[in-house]
Amino acid sequence: MTFSIGNAQIDPSDDFEGNGNITWKADNNEMNTSFDNPAPGGINTSAKVLEYSDEGGTYSNIQFDLSTDTTVKYDLTTKNVFTLKVFVPTPTVAVTQSKILWLKLQDGSKGGNSWEGQVVKEQAYEYDVWQELTFDFSSIKSSLDRSRLVIQFNGENNSEHVKAYIDDISIGEGDGTVVDPPAVPDPSDDFEGNGNITWKADNNEMNTSFDNPAPGGINTSAKVLEYSDEGGTYSNIQFDLSTDTTVKYDLTTKNVFTLKVFVPTPTVAVTQSKILWLKLQDGSKGGNSWEGQVVKEQAYEYDVWQELTFDFSSIKSSLDRSRLVIQFNGENNSEHVKAYIDDISIGEGDGTVVDPPAAPVPSIADGNAYSIYNDTNGYTSTFPVEYSFGSATDVDLDDGTDVNNALKVDLSSAGFGQGEGGPDDVSEYNYVNFNYWYSGTSGFRFVMIDNDGTVSEFHYEIGSVAEGDQADIVSETWTQLSIPMSFFTDSGMDSSKLFQWKVDRYRVDSNNGGLLFLDNIILTKNNILSVEDTNTFKSIIYPNPTSSRLTISAPKIINNVAIYNLLGKQVMSIEVNKNTES
Repeated sequence: MTFSIGNAQIDPSDDFEGNGNITWKADNNEMNTSFDNPAPGGINTSAKVLEYSDEGGTYSNIQFDLSTDTTVKYDLTTKNVFTLKVFVPTPTVAVTQSKILWLKLQDGSKGGNSWEGQVVKEQAYEYDVWQELTFDFSSIKSSLDRSRLVIQFNGENNSEHVKAYIDDISIGEGDGTVVDPPAVPDPSDDFEGNGNITWKADNNEMNTSFDNPAPGGINTSAKVLEYSDEGGTYSNIQFDLSTDTTVKYDLTTKNVFTLKVFVPTPTVAVTQSKILWLKLQDGSKGGNSWEGQVVKEQAYEYDVWQELTFDFSSIKSSLDRSRLVIQFNGENNSEHVKAYIDDISIGEGDGTVVDPPAAPVPSIADGNAYSIYNDTNGYTSTFPVEYSFGSATDVDLDDGTDVNNALKVDLSSAGFGQGEGGPDDVSEYNYVNFNYWYSGTSGFRFVMIDNDGTVSEFHYEIGSVAEGDQADIVSETWTQLSIPMSFFTDSGMDSSKLFQWKVDRYRVDSNNGGLLFLDNIILTKNNILSVEDTNTFKSIIYPNPTSSRLTISAPKIINNVAIYNLLGKQVMSIEVNKNTES
């Protein structure tokens, strides 16, 4: 059967009562185009329908072309909306797949590559009721290269069975407006059959309907997810918002994931940290989905159900994340993990940024240090503060009985600085070092100020090297900068007449805010305040020195590695978000 009169398109339609003009083709499934309506009533009392039976084909679908030789293409200028009725009975065997129906427009003349350039529209359905679904392709109404319509239940890459029924398919005119896509339901799963997540295990075993191993406390539910990692280096479980990874998270208001976790004491002694990572990734990058990932970490305890919260509000403006990855005990370990998860959901945060842990404590020798701001080491040479300007608060970030203060600066309100009666001679010092923790979207400015009869400012911009700044901003982790004093003196600063220092909004723009914590503002002789000079973050860096390859390894997440030249210019920045990088 053909749809062409010359080159004219005849609108495809089928009511499966013998009045259709479509030649159907089943791809990796069974199909009956004259099947008794299994549930006559409601919006569909017709006698005959199409029966769709997928016994587990990964890419199963039904399809048709406008002409058997695929030369006739759709004219979508005015008619670009497909409508059909669908009925899907509740499966007889429990499934995890999403209840979605895809319609795809393809170019059948490409043969085995007809999927290239396809346009996919998606609608959700419910079980056990006839419903009419509409698929609007008006966004490609100027396209003239599509000959094939493909109908596919529950996405690709799944091997679960599908039984479904279709009736009254047709194409018609839209109203000229682009319809907003259906709202993406917030992902959640209680593992009692009420979830909307299609889980995937990566290099481990998973059971999404396992008996709760320790009912009680905050979790008395019957079923949970069992996670069994037998030593896979990068083992994790994950899910995307849609099976084709095109649907992305809108984190504007809902950006906090919550879940319950239970980890029994291992039967064999392990050395790994008791930590749980949640990662937001872009699944559309395929094997490179880890690129640009954002990682949040929480600690857990053995043998008790606990609720953990992971706050991604720092990337609430991001629109390119489709995948959530859950990973126990970090990467690059081959030890076994048995764990249980329940009641995962996403919700709104309270809009506040939680104070970070304390910054590392320096161990550089007293004779090599000049302290501008530090309260843990008692250095002899210090900046003689006589006054402050702007706004900041001293906050104790130590989680025990010790005191480890940092300056907390709300850049949305103002910057902050300190001055002396001086000025002071610091010309014997070679580096300006400080630790910062920043939550925001832009960055900040660090400024050294001299007074040689004229007060002059010399700034170092932390924002985006690609935009001409001296360093890239690193968000929500303690980051150390060590700036050669020559960066400031080459710009005209007289280091024998240090008068003030300050931090300010990025590019001194009132639209650039953020929350900034500062600690360990220390000038050093000869050597920077390097990673080896801190006693709260132990890492391995080798070989040192090197002319080519450098490896950095640490027990916790390395978020970012930045390398600077002797002029203080950042020459390389690598987003790591794992334990080791070379």
